[in-house]
Formats: sequence, structure tokens, C-alpha cells
Amino acid sequence: MSRGLGDVYKRQRDKWLSSLSLPLKAQRYFSQQRSFLFFNPSLYMRYQPDYHWKFSLYGSLKRSAEDITDLYPGLYRTDYRTWRNGNGLFPTSIQQTYNLYGEYKNTVQEFFVTTSLTYNRSSRNTLFEQSISENAIIYTRHEHPNHTDNWTLSSTLSKGIYDWHLKTSLTVLFSRSNGEQLTSLPGSDSTPQSLLQTYRYDYLKAEPKLIWAPAEIFEAEYHATLVYGGSKIGSDTHLTPLLDFVQRLRLTFSIGQVDLRLSGEHYRNDLGEGTHLNTVFADASFIYKTKRWRFEANLNNLFNKKEYAYTTYSATQSYTSRLNIRPREAMITANYQF
Repeated sequence: MSRGLGDVYKRQRDKWLSSLSLPLKAQRYFSQQRSFLFFNPSLYMRYQPDYHWKFSLYGSLKRSAEDITDLYPGLYRTDYRTWRNGNGLFPTSIQQTYNLYGEYKNTVQEFFVTTSLTYNRSSRNTLFEQSISENAIIYTRHEHPNHTDNWTLSSTLSKGIYDWHLKTSLTVLFSRSNGEQLTSLPGSDSTPQSLLQTYRYDYLKAEPKLIWAPAEIFEAEYHATLVYGGSKIGSDTHLTPLLDFVQRLRLTFSIGQVDLRLSGEHYRNDLGEGTHLNTVFADASFIYKTKRWRFEANLNNLFNKKEYAYTTYSATQSYTSRLNIRPREAMITANYQF
């Protein structure tokens, strides 16, 4: 049960726009027999001196409870190997968010640039402790004030070259997160001991894209993604950095009522400890269209790849997932529009 009160004030004057929001909400949790006052004030300011340039600043402060699954006081399963125990605690958080944004656009020259810098700080009254028992991961909530900081810098640059029938873009993102985690370790007398660990996680992603259409009957699209992730635990422990590289190429031929599409994907994934995996997938499709009929033939997984693997990081751990891929297959469909 909740009651809310919110006010939004806006003011616009030529090149400037400002907005202030002051929402308040009183909420009663009957199962926990608790009442809380939540708030989420925010301020937005924008400055646009002309058509080409725009700058904005945003800030907010939010006090809230966690979601419904976090409020459950007992033990429950989230997947086949992971359990969570609310330990009867009531988690709340205060989150600060600040964002600085700028953009430049020139449609005549087909040139666009955007840049965004975001800072988030989340302060909580509880912290999960992780333990492993009989191939199961158990997260138990404990009362422990803590906070997480995150910086994210992202920028996108795009340029079109009309005479070459070419569109290009490059997106770069970098983020750094700092926080704390509780881990259960066996003690000298076989009694589990709680270890508080600080961590830092760095993430870098770059995405170049190219679209080339030299003629009406042909278009080529190339999209690559380069991802680097590294984690530091405490002052001495470093998880092995992961470098993943994905390339995607799609060719489209359109002649009259016929479309032919060829696509390929190349994955180069670090799996940890100096090992990596290269995997190539390819698909082809043939489409024939009339006024009412559409016939399509697809041939998927041309190289008949049957396994794929990748590794991801959480704050202080790495996870390797191995997938079974459907073998090479063909599919034919026909559609008629009445």
C-alpha cells in the first residue's frame, strides 16, 4: 500500500530548458510490519545554443526498497544451482545518479558525435554473503552498510560519405565499478568465516560499423565488437583479463523480386588461463516475392558448428558457459496474403 506526492516544475527560455521533479511516496509493508518514506528528486538542465550543439546535465537522488524477490525473507532458488536467503532482513538503498551529455550534428556533412559521462553511487544497508555447498551457490543476506560506485564514459561518432554510398560509425564505452562482497571461507575449526572483499571491475567496448551500398542491387554491412574485461579483488588478486572479438558480415543482393542474403559471424573468445576459442558461423537465405506470395529458403549453420563457449565476469568470479548448437539445417516457408 502506498501514497505518493510528486511535483514537476519546468521552465524553458529560448536556448535553456530546466525541469525539477520532487516526488515523495509513503509505503506500508504489512508482512514486514514496516512503513517507509521514499523520495526521488531529480533535476534536468539543457542548453542548446544552435541547431548543431546540445548539452545537458541530469542529477537524481532516490531512496527505495529492493524488488519483490529481495524482500522475500526466506530461502528460495533463482536457477538450478543458485539459492538466495533473505535472512529476515529488509533491504533499502539510496542511489545517486549524475549524467553529463553533449552532442554535435551536421546533417549536410552527415557527421554526428555524442558523448556521455555518468556516475552512479548506490548505498545499501545489507550485503549478500556467497558460499558454495554441494555444487550449489548460496547467497545469504547480512546487515552490513556498503556502497558501489560506477563511472561510465561512452561516445559515438558517425560519418556518412554520400558520394561513396558509405555510412560509418564507431562507439566506444568504458566503465569502472568499485564495491564490496562477502565471501564464506572454511575456518581452522571447519566453521565458515566471512571475508569482506573489495573489488574493482573495468570494462571496455568498441564497436565499429560500416554499411556500403554502391548500387541498388547490392548492400554490404560489417559490424565488429571488441570487449575487454578485467577484475581486481583486494590489493593483490587479479582475475585473468578477458578479450572477446566478434565480427559480423552480411551481404544482400536484390534483383527484381529476388533477394539473396549471405551472413557470417566470427567469434574469438578468451576462456581464461591463456586459452581462447575461435568459432565461425554462416547462414544463407533466398527470398522470392510476388504481390501476394512470399517464398523463402534458409540454410543455417553452413559449417555445421556444434559447440560454442564464452566466459563472463561477475564482480569477483568468472563463469564459462558451453553451449550445444543446432546442426546444419534447411528450412523452406511459403506465405500467402489474402
